Amino acid sequence: HGCKFMLDEPNRIYIGLERALGEVCALVSNRPTTIELSFNTDGLPISSSGNGEFWPVLMSSNISKTLVSIVGLYYSKQGKPSAEILLRPLIDDLGIWLTEGFQYPNTSIKWRTPVILKFVSCDLPALALVKCTKCPTGYHSCTKCTIRGQRSTQGNQYFIPRDDIRVRPRTDKGFRNFVQKAHHQVDKSKSSTKQKKGQLQREKYAVKYVVSPFTGK
Repeated sequence: HGCKFMLDEPNRIYIGLERALGEVCALVSNRPTTIELSFNTDGLPISSSGNGEFWPVLMSSNISKTLVSIVGLYYSKQGKPSAEILLRPLIDDLGIWLTEGFQYPNTSIKWRTPVILKFVSCDLPALALVKCTKCPTGYHSCTKCTIRGQRSTQGNQYFIPRDDIRVRPRTDKGFRNFVQKAHHQVDKSKSSTKQKKGQLQREKYAVKYVVSPFTGK
């Protein structure tokens, strides 16, 4: 009934942006002149005795402040999936929507409404997956600056030497151009994927600090 079962990935179901947003439009009458989309994803363990996880991809918009839609769902047998497997259908959809806009269903509005990506909100491990960067406890994992982190001698903790004169803020331009290659974690066989995933970086991303960025706790 409108779901796109990905035959190349039998554990993935992609519902799609058009159906998800269409269902929201059927429930509320608000029709903003620019549609702002926000996304979230995270792994949900299904048992304590195995590595299997569900990874839902959730979407919210300024059409409704309360409704959240599931646009995709992936079951991973071995924990965290790759960004290519989890996000490829969404990225392909976004590439069209950010360029062509969205046609409101069952309305007198005949033109296509502009769509923008407002942010992607995740905890730090999931954000690293979405951005294809090192995990939060990696040496070059800081999302704010480019300095190489250090390990504490008093325990298995990771910290940033904030008084280091070499600290430089991380920028969108530097991120897109892979200025610090050690910050990125990309499958070389999917090099084009990282460039296309730049669509997820067109707008600012929001970080929800569920875990400490330095200790991983």
